[in-house]
Amino acid sequence: MSVNVQTVQTIEALLTGCQGRLSEIGGFYKVHLGAPDSPTFSFTDDDILSTEEQNFAPFFGLADSVNGIQATYPDPSQGWNSTTAPALLNSTFEAQDGSRRLLANPAFDFVPYRAQAQRLQKSALQEARRARRHALVLPPAWWIVEPGDVGTWSSFRNGYVTKQFRVDGVTDKANLDVLFNITEVDPTDYSWTHAVDFQGVSIGPTVFPRPAAQSVVDWFVEPYTLLDTPGQPRRPAIRISWDGTVPGVRAVQYECRLTSTAVVVTRGQYGPSQRRRADLFAIAHSKYCYQVRGQYTPSSPRDMLWSDWLAVTTPNVNTSLADFDAALAYQSRRFKIS
Repeated sequence: MSVNVQTVQTIEALLTGCQGRLSEIGGFYKVHLGAPDSPTFSFTDDDILSTEEQNFAPFFGLADSVNGIQATYPDPSQGWNSTTAPALLNSTFEAQDGSRRLLANPAFDFVPYRAQAQRLQKSALQEARRARRHALVLPPAWWIVEPGDVGTWSSFRNGYVTKQFRVDGVTDKANLDVLFNITEVDPTDYSWTHAVDFQGVSIGPTVFPRPAAQSVVDWFVEPYTLLDTPGQPRRPAIRISWDGTVPGVRAVQYECRLTSTAVVVTRGQYGPSQRRRADLFAIAHSKYCYQVRGQYTPSSPRDMLWSDWLAVTTPNVNTSLADFDAALAYQSRRFKIS
């Protein structure tokens, strides 16, 4: 419901959402919720003033008859959009109305629960079939009865045995007699057994379905030895490989850690120019145990998974005389040693 509606409309919507009624009694307002209250007064045919006019309406007109109901309510699981509850139909009521289906379509604007909406439908439909209404006059002893009160009537003429009626209107007459307008009620109209009465409701997702997180395909690590130009072993290394043909991937990133301490010693990324394999040698030491894991870098934002840590031990490649010769040549060039 919009916040700019009139107060009376808000009150009406609240009352609809709790099967409530509002009574005005001499400038005071009373709210009656749900099932009828326990009876607070009683009378018989002998108490009714036969000298006053009486009215009796046993049936509703066709325009006022209801034999089915289908309400709407805001469903939080559907983003608080208005949702239609399962229709509550009654073949017996339809047969009584000449095989016509007469649906009511209330809006439960303040009812966010599916079970509550269906429970309100059930009680509203049952009470809508209570058509017996009377207008009668009682003596001043019933002056204290107020609109909204419930009483019992035992009537041989009408076949009532402590039948319950709700007072819908009271008119104080000049001679202190009281004119009542009453409508039949039954507390059992509000009975509810969730396991029997509740109808399951299918709902659709309200969130955008995102693709599942993607992991690296064919992630593999192995020990590798870097060779110099003459083909001699020079450095221990780790070779990592992956499937670089997966669409929507612009690079792969990696992390390498020591097995003994779990300290990450290096991390980096290989772009599209290195699509399937790369040599990781900057941190490699001879005969060290490492663990390496990888993760795709997507070309568009989406969730990615790291691979498992894969263990690898670098090959045993020790420092050779060629390393010392190379170092000596470098220093000679730097300091021009002759």
